[in-house]
Amino acid sequence: MLYALYAMREEGYAYAIIGWSSEKNTAFYSKVANAIEIENSFPGIYINAIGIKENI
Repeated sequence: MLYALYAMREEGYAYAIIGWSSEKNTAFYSKVANAIEIENSFPGIYINAIGIKENI
């Protein structure tokens, strides 16, 4: 993951978005990549693609 993020930085990207993260690995992304959660972003536009029922 870090190699991909470094490569993205070299290509000129200012940020990256992790499309979905469970509670188990959110702490990992925060620690390793200094990731932050985007408030009110769940379930997002890909709700059907990740198998979540609409009435959650």
